Amino acid sequence: MILVCMMFIVSLEAEDKTSSEALVHKLIQEIKRTPPAQKRVKMNELKMLLRSMSQKTRNEAMRKLQKSFAKHKPMKKTDTEIKVIKQHIRQNQILREMQNAQYRQHQGGRR
Repeated sequence: MILVCMMFIVSLEAEDKTSSEALVHKLIQEIKRTPPAQKRVKMNELKMLLRSMSQKTRNEAMRKLQKSFAKHKPMKKTDTEIKVIKQHIRQNQILREMQNAQYRQHQGGRR
């Protein structure tokens, strides 16, 4: 794996800025599609790629990366939505308590 990353970096140094940015974009897309258990490997590949870039190119790539992930932030819930969610949670708690009471009654009061 390390050898592959090193070959990746060497080949990247020969490429120009636009292809580096395209490669960063490709890696970002792969990271987004990768299962959680394998994200660490892809993130490390991205870090190695960013380290091999010039400071200016790296700064631009990081800015684009931040914007890319910022687009996927969950939206803030309104007060009404929060209230409804809390009501659902409370209703589920009451339902579970009732089910537990029925189960205990069915078992003759034993636990």
